Amino acid sequence: TGDESTLLAVLVVAMSSLLLPPDMLDRRLLATSVALALAGPAAAQMALTGELAVNTLTTGNQFVPAVALRPDGGFVVTWESDGADGDEFGVRARRFTNAGAGVGNEAGVNDVTVFTQRLPAIGVDGSGNFRIVWQTEVVQNDFGVAARPFAADSTPQAVQFGVNVFTAGFQHNADIAVAADGSFVVVWQDAGQQADQDIFLRTFDADGDPTSAEIAVNQSEGFFRARPAVAMDALGNLVVAWEAELVGELHNIYARLFDADGAPLTGEFRVNATVAGAQKAPDVARQGTGEFLVVWESFGQGWSTDATRQLKLADARVLTAPYGALPDLGAVRRDLSIDPRLRELA
Repeated sequence: TGDESTLLAVLVVAMSSLLLPPDMLDRRLLATSVALALAGPAAAQMALTGELAVNTLTTGNQFVPAVALRPDGGFVVTWESDGADGDEFGVRARRFTNAGAGVGNEAGVNDVTVFTQRLPAIGVDGSGNFRIVWQTEVVQNDFGVAARPFAADSTPQAVQFGVNVFTAGFQHNADIAVAADGSFVVVWQDAGQQADQDIFLRTFDADGDPTSAEIAVNQSEGFFRARPAVAMDALGNLVVAWEAELVGELHNIYARLFDADGAPLTGEFRVNATVAGAQKAPDVARQGTGEFLVVWESFGQGWSTDATRQLKLADARVLTAPYGALPDLGAVRRDLSIDPRLRELA
């Protein structure tokens, strides 16, 4: 629709519904932290469950959950856990029924347990098989992207394997989209292949064998591009979105369309219409017919309006400055302060 919103969490719930089969449009999935709840139709706003704990291991901390829906209405949740695999962070996963009941206990995703494994993303194919990608610390303080395929019953189908070919610098912040036949595409942020941080993608068949080289996603030059997200339609065509800080611009959201083989269908284009402040952390969903929805965080002047309304400050003055700069603090009315020490300085 072109409408923008800072309510990322709310829009992600609606976005998840776009991915459901037509006979399951009465179900929404909301995952926060490592707990979740099922909700009814948006019009009814009726929860189908209470909040459910996802992780069965409760020692340490559980972070950064990601979720994917199965064709039968069940779902799989993956997350990072510190200490679960015996050495720093590891990636975990657990399967659930369409009623929200856990199927067995959580299990480890990564089979390489040295150093840290973090920031997982997940996708499910038409048979319920799922693929998980994550950021892996190949050697200490040197990161790459790893992936591993799982059968519908959560049995690993292979050992983990590297996604990226270029290994210098950092390859991280990966996302994945999985086709009905099990083939998939991974996107990630690269901080080593070129002078700036850039976005790359690579396609794979259902067995995890690569079907393309690394493909550059962004076209523009600038300071950096980060946090990519990818989604796929029924034909395997892709949309990739990312945040970018380009020369002469602040943070904006860009996107680009590709076919199932990774060939570009368009140039990159800016998604957001509002350019004040900073636009960050996009996510994207795509219907089988090709329409797609992009959501993101927006940091602009709206927060000051929210603050004055919450505090009921009818005569409040808002001092503004360009993004990255400080307002003129000399314009602050110290004589109106409730702190007598500041009033004395007026």
